[in-house]
Amino acid sequence: MAADVILRLFPDERVEWCSVEGSAGTQRGWPSEGSVVRWLLLPAEWVLRLQTPKVARSLQMLRQAIPFAVEDRLVAPVEQSHVALGEVLDPETIAVRVVDRECLRAALRRCEAKGLRVRAACSEAECLPVGEGPLIWIEQERVLLRPHKHSTVLVCSEEALPALWRAVITTPFQNVEVHCSARLSEPQRRVLDDLVGPDAWRCSESVADPCTRLVQNSHAAQTAALGDLLQQDFAVRPASGDVGQWWRRAAWASLAASVLATTNLFLEQHQLQALLADAQQQMTTVLREAAPGISQVVDPRTQLEAELNRLRRGAAGGDDALGLLAKVAPSLAGSTRFTLQAIEYRAGALEITLSSTDVATLDGVRENLMAASGMQVELTGVTPGKGVVEGRLRIRGGGR
Repeated sequence: MAADVILRLFPDERVEWCSVEGSAGTQRGWPSEGSVVRWLLLPAEWVLRLQTPKVARSLQMLRQAIPFAVEDRLVAPVEQSHVALGEVLDPETIAVRVVDRECLRAALRRCEAKGLRVRAACSEAECLPVGEGPLIWIEQERVLLRPHKHSTVLVCSEEALPALWRAVITTPFQNVEVHCSARLSEPQRRVLDDLVGPDAWRCSESVADPCTRLVQNSHAAQTAALGDLLQQDFAVRPASGDVGQWWRRAAWASLAASVLATTNLFLEQHQLQALLADAQQQMTTVLREAAPGISQVVDPRTQLEAELNRLRRGAAGGDDALGLLAKVAPSLAGSTRFTLQAIEYRAGALEITLSSTDVATLDGVRENLMAASGMQVELTGVTPGKGVVEGRLRIRGGGR
């Protein structure tokens, strides 16, 4: 019966697997045809884990540059190796995994020949427990040695462990973790005591195999995801069912984007209308302040522009307020015989309120204005007071 499985390959071509549900434990042999291999675990000796500086910022440039950055640390030519990017260890350092292209391709072909679909692949070392000190994993006379947390895992036989340990461990440790798939024998314990020290190691005998650890341990699953080898040339193409699922997701995402864009459009339109209404109100206020005689405001921008043009024409010598005031100002300035009380412009005429000691002075001002400016000047009203006479002069453009 087809299922989702974790599949583990050994260097001697042995195979074992377990269901993702983890109910039946680990089984020898191949799973049934049509099963989906969620994780393909490769022998640790096939995969080299390295740390290298981040020589580029973008992912595309990193994939192009990293193989040549680690080239001098590889035994085989870099062209024969597949380099997969892993986790970022710090802002300047990234972890990478290197595997022989033909080994990886052969493993995938073996699975394909058995009717299995592989979704991800990593080293079995990614599933080992993570600690700060060295790790010794003993399983069926095969030993996996990880000198420290971020180093690559070395593989040897039990007989070769002492020589390998002395070659790679140069300083004594007090926190060596030993994991064994079975109970340690007395000879094995004596070897560890002589190698590490009686009090420098501790053993966990009831430990799950890598397949089961990947199913049961969420941290192991996260570590395996960071070490996925199926990148670039080996990237997995979605199955037909997955394609349909992705198309459905893409359709929903597109619909959500369309709704969001439409909503943003309506919001922007509402904001623009509010800004336009506010600007219209401000222009109306300015127009009424500048031209109190306007009774109805239809288009404040056009009306304000027309009023400004009219005032400009008046300032240039026309009959509007500024033009009339410019003509009469020289005759009104500097006199001590009268006092200027008010100036008002309405209906095309400039009305000036003056105060003096008698009416004759006001009439003399009228005559002077007519003679100096050539405009129509009328004395429209006189209001006598106590020792003061107040008169209003109306001035229009053009002579009599």
